Amino acid sequence: MKNVLIVFGSMTPEHDLSCISAATILENIDREKYNPIPVGITNDGKWFYTESTTDEIRSAVDWEKSPTNKKAMLDIDHGSGHLLVFEKDGTVTKMPVDCVFARIAGNTGEDGKLQGLFELAGIPYVGCGVMSSACSMDKAISYLFADSIGMRRPMTQNVTAKEYLADKEGTIEAIKADLGARAGFPIFVKPVSTGSSVGISKVHNEEELRPALDEAFSFGEKVVLEEGIVGSEIKVALLGNDEPVIGALCELNANGDFNDFETKYVAKSSSKKIPAEFDPETEKMIKDGALAIYRALECRGFSRIDFFLTEDNQLVFNEINSMPGFQPTSIYSLMLNEVGISYTEIISRLIELAFEK
Repeated sequence: MKNVLIVFGSMTPEHDLSCISAATILENIDREKYNPIPVGITNDGKWFYTESTTDEIRSAVDWEKSPTNKKAMLDIDHGSGHLLVFEKDGTVTKMPVDCVFARIAGNTGEDGKLQGLFELAGIPYVGCGVMSSACSMDKAISYLFADSIGMRRPMTQNVTAKEYLADKEGTIEAIKADLGARAGFPIFVKPVSTGSSVGISKVHNEEELRPALDEAFSFGEKVVLEEGIVGSEIKVALLGNDEPVIGALCELNANGDFNDFETKYVAKSSSKKIPAEFDPETEKMIKDGALAIYRALECRGFSRIDFFLTEDNQLVFNEINSMPGFQPTSIYSLMLNEVGISYTEIISRLIELAFEK
């Protein structure tokens, strides 16, 4: 039986979603194959080994109050393969760890930082590596990979917090003269390194630019502004390393202005069609495009890749999620369910893929 460290929480706007996903994994992992070891990271970055119930973890708050919590850290001596748990009497317990499944999306979990820690410790881990995670997380950089394989993506303009804070009005005028002139409105304003549509605004006119930029810069030091693409939103689930399985395609309708955080997680008003219905040639184009992005970014384990499909059947790369939403009702899981892979089997495959060279 393999000991699998399940890491959740952390200093990310998606902290609560991470806790929900971790609780769901703990409830569905095959316990005949794997012994899960839950470790939560608080919003201020403290690590605790916890024996909290899954309901307490799912709340994202109650687990932090559990009397079972003990300070913990990963032993980074390369190849040691231990979680160090600090007992109440001052002693340290070494828990053997065979693999890490960090269920943390967004900053500190999806951007290569945790992956680097696991590499230093020499412990196999679920999902993409350091470079792949970092480049997938940064929307501006991921577009460079699309460029390298000749794939269309939205026209963009990048802005840093330093230049924006130095001259807000000048920056806005520069945006209007550059991307505004090339693409027109609407323009999407996005922090380059958040997930779940956190901090994203759809800007319909010049007056909406400043509040959208202020919102986006509250989540990071760099913002990407994107041309608004008219077309269907298509999602592709991949599971594997060199030869990933591709799930049934999904076509998403936001049933609103766009599929923002509120639409996804609060109103839950978006609708999805799985499997989406395309002619064989279009379906092959979408799957080939997803596979090309996956390989260009050297992804491993899993990712969800999102495209737009325009009215004239042009494929436009939107983004890649190297740590996709991962619950039984998440789009990623549903797409793989449709090709015969259950949620528990997805978890098992991800863990086993972590050991492949």
